[in-house]
Amino acid sequence: MAMHEIGDPFLACAKISKYLEREMAANVLFVIFAVVFIGSRNIVFGIFLVSILVDFFWRGRKLSEAPPSMLYLYAGLVVLYFISLIWTVYILQIFSKLITEKKAEDVRSIAEDTKER
Repeated sequence: MAMHEIGDPFLACAKISKYLEREMAANVLFVIFAVVFIGSRNIVFGIFLVSILVDFFWRGRKLSEAPPSMLYLYAGLVVLYFISLIWTVYILQIFSKLITEKKAEDVRSIAEDTKER
């Protein structure tokens, strides 16, 4: 869990900076968050996950030989990895907007404003 939560303080600080209208600080903190998120969830966790699965199958084991609890654990880890990949796509989209437009809009606040009207 620590590996998955390590980038959250940077995101929280970026949100606070955004609300305080400190755009440069928010952008820098978001870039740090993006690097930590991609590094920890996709690279480190991906290598960890893939190494476990490769080790399991490298030893010549079959899925039918694995206990059900191990299969559920692996399935959960694979689903978690794919969710992290989806979030990475969203983060990279925001990052590309940040680079091209020099400003990333908070889509949540726009949606909340339109609901109130």
